[in-house]
Amino acid sequence: MEFFKNLLNLKVVNDGKNYSHICFPKFVLKDFEDSLKKLEEKEFIEKVWEENNFVNIIFNKNLFNFKDFVELLTKKPGKKEKTILVEHTSNNPTGPLHIGRIRSTLIGDFLSNALEYLGYNVKRHFYVNDLGKQIAQIFLAKEKGLRVDPKELKLTEFSKKYLDREDYKTSLIYIKANEEYRNNEEFQKEVDSFLKKVEEDDILLKKLKETAEFALNGIKDTFKRLNVKFDSFDFESSFLNDTKRYLEVIAQKLSLKEHPYIVKIKIKGKEEEVYLTRKDGTTTYVSRDIAYHKYKEKLADKLINVLGEDHKREFLVLKELLRIVGFEKELDALFFSFVTLEGKKFSTRKGNIVTVDELIDMGKEVIKGDEKQKENMAIAAFKVYLLKLSVNKPIDFRWKEALSFEGETGVYLQYTLVRAKSILRKAGKSSLSIEELVNKNLKREEMDLVVKLSFFNYYLEESVRKKNPALFLNYLFDLSKLFNNFYNKVKIIGSEREEELITIVDLFIKKMEDAFKIINIPILDR
Repeated sequence: MEFFKNLLNLKVVNDGKNYSHICFPKFVLKDFEDSLKKLEEKEFIEKVWEENNFVNIIFNKNLFNFKDFVELLTKKPGKKEKTILVEHTSNNPTGPLHIGRIRSTLIGDFLSNALEYLGYNVKRHFYVNDLGKQIAQIFLAKEKGLRVDPKELKLTEFSKKYLDREDYKTSLIYIKANEEYRNNEEFQKEVDSFLKKVEEDDILLKKLKETAEFALNGIKDTFKRLNVKFDSFDFESSFLNDTKRYLEVIAQKLSLKEHPYIVKIKIKGKEEEVYLTRKDGTTTYVSRDIAYHKYKEKLADKLINVLGEDHKREFLVLKELLRIVGFEKELDALFFSFVTLEGKKFSTRKGNIVTVDELIDMGKEVIKGDEKQKENMAIAAFKVYLLKLSVNKPIDFRWKEALSFEGETGVYLQYTLVRAKSILRKAGKSSLSIEELVNKNLKREEMDLVVKLSFFNYYLEESVRKKNPALFLNYLFDLSKLFNNFYNKVKIIGSEREEELITIVDLFIKKMEDAFKIINIPILDR
């Protein structure tokens, strides 16, 4: 985008509207009528017009020296000094990953990959809640041999094959444990008593961690399937001693004398009470979160948490508590809305979920091809469907829409890239080197595609800045439509300009492959 700002000597330039290459707000121009005439006179501008208070521009073939522009397109962002830690997913390890919460994983993975592509040092962390009430319920229920019979659940044939995996085994215990906790007062007391003992007994603390690790081992299989990687799995129990230390700091600063420690915090102008400890002196989730974020503060210059929209209040509380103990780094959050499947909501406690594994398997059922091809297409369709809508919009996942070859889908992106690769195979030639390129007489379809390619980094940066992958995904859909228009209207194989056109195709392939790595979807050759 800087290229066009410098070219037109403007401070604001946007991607085009109404079939223009670029546009910018009308108010940017001083002496509007006179400035518009001066733009019309520039030799590299084919058409300029004003519409809905925006100035639209279409460039002609004299816009640039093609060699210089290709060099601009192939230049990667420079290395940044800043380190950014992205914490995402962080699901309670009570069972397998399900579609209701997987959006956090895909958004966090995209954000991490995008930041890395843009030159930042990135750390990917998963916070494992192994001190929560749910893990205590699972541990005690397991000790008692409590477990729901799978026959009591409405399991699909897709989910039944995973019942021997650690996370699925854990979910059967958790469903029964939660039922017991809701209906049995004695079990409630036992869980509460156990949580107090845990904070005073390292052996019990280790057992809770092992309970969480058991489920996490199965969850990691789903991460592997999705090609999602983490640099660190941080266990909540590891920060218990630091939590107690920071609670002493807060108690001293705010003159808190006895448990429960309660602080009054203003959230959006309204004063609320926040419990840092329970009556028995045990720590709460938010108090342990203070210690965890003070730990993360040492690892990066900026922290980003990917959270469900139901955590907005908790995040504001956390920021205020961190201010009290002293927090110097930048802390930001991305909030996302939740996912339903065909209009159905989910509940892990009741066993009413559709896991990520079975969802992908459902998609594979309606895809033709070998096993690997089915897997790759189902994963691309699944990921793109959950990334293409703005993060603050809820999603109702529907396989029929996700697997369409037409419209804004992962399959459409894969199809377009495969189509581009087929041109290179048929040509049997590689693209020209930058040194071999000279100024070319580009046709309109070629100009449209090449100009759009130049916006790659701009849209990626905007997606990161606005914390919204949908901006980049929508750009890729527009780019793919322009490529398919180019493919349909421009003769490539056998034309007098075959080598130059193959260079444009090769540029498109390279950018799309970069995009696929950022979105983390499989690249297909056929």
